[in-house]
Amino acid sequence: MILNKLLEFEIQSVAEIVNQYHGILSFYLRNYSDRLISSLEEALSVLKNVELPIEIELFRAEGKENEKLFNQALDLIKETNNKFNKKLVTFEVIPYETDIISLYNLLPDWAIVGGRETLLQYLHNNEMKAYLISELKKKRYLYENLSIVMSGNNWWFNNKTLKEIANNFSLSLEETILELLKIVSEQIYAVIKVQEEANVKNGVLSEYSFITTNSGLKNLKEKQYREWYHPKTFGAFSKFINDFIIKEKQMSWEEGIRKLTGNVADYFHLKDRGYIKKDYYADLLVLNPSKVKDNATLTNPFQYSDGIEFVIINGKIVYERGIFEANPKGQIIQKLGK
Repeated sequence: MILNKLLEFEIQSVAEIVNQYHGILSFYLRNYSDRLISSLEEALSVLKNVELPIEIELFRAEGKENEKLFNQALDLIKETNNKFNKKLVTFEVIPYETDIISLYNLLPDWAIVGGRETLLQYLHNNEMKAYLISELKKKRYLYENLSIVMSGNNWWFNNKTLKEIANNFSLSLEETILELLKIVSEQIYAVIKVQEEANVKNGVLSEYSFITTNSGLKNLKEKQYREWYHPKTFGAFSKFINDFIIKEKQMSWEEGIRKLTGNVADYFHLKDRGYIKKDYYADLLVLNPSKVKDNATLTNPFQYSDGIEFVIINGKIVYERGIFEANPKGQIIQKLGK
């Protein structure tokens, strides 16, 4: 109870500072599975004292058992926005059922406070290890079908399922996760199914959602960035266009492109961007609507999409039919408009 009060105080304090600078408060929810609703309510609680935009990162309901919670969460977001009569609460979604996670994310929060050394102490204590196993079992729906994709110097675990490794170790799935965390000193990543197809569609089509890769910026010329990536890194936006505009016709081209551009610029107050208008920055993408297609897959994510003809940033061509400009013309936007 005391910890929750401290966290609430910290969140409120941060919210007040963000509001002073006319910013946006962005949250990763504490829980995306069985406690999705209470975690969302926690994020929205800041609106009791401060009226500011809130964006939920990687919004979803993890696990088939929690699928029904997603629409409840969407209703809560809609009710909140209606209460304030504005698009105050938004969220980011990836148009995929799968995602990449660190095995550390499967552990309860308290187990990773103190870092790897503290965790290893727990794993060498039989009583604590047994308790960790019992906690892991509560999330079996997340990891029972996962596949390891990056394991640092212990590359021989890559492209193996957790079940295969467990059979080789003659251990349970939970014991295998803990054993992997002992063996691999670096971060160890796996691909898992994190949401159901129906929820992907409902999330993408929501008027309050933005499409994201949630992949950060990487220099693929550097060796450490060439190991493995989820296909969302290379194909999220073209997959959205291909699936929801071209194939399923869930929205018009105008609605879909505005969702990717103008709506984002409006919400984040990106001045003179997001639209093709006089005196606006010439940030343009020229595509062939009959050829747009995402090619990145789980087995081969390093594949660019079809149908992208030109990319123009600040009026300069930086990509032309497969050829990248050596000297990028973009700039980092450090401060949002008021």
